[in-house]
Amino acid sequence: LIPTHPDVETKNPALDMSGVKLLDLDIEWSGEHRMRLVDRWVNEIVR
Repeated sequence: LIPTHPDVETKNPALDMSGVKLLDLDIEWSGEHRMRLVDRWVNEIVR
């Protein structure tokens, strides 16, 4: 398991998430446009 709380220390360096860059996502917008985004991903990536 990877701790999600930033103050939790990890003993395994492979689980250190301090250097990982996360995207600031608008969850509401993403939910509203989910099917359009999934359809585009399927058409451009999967096929």
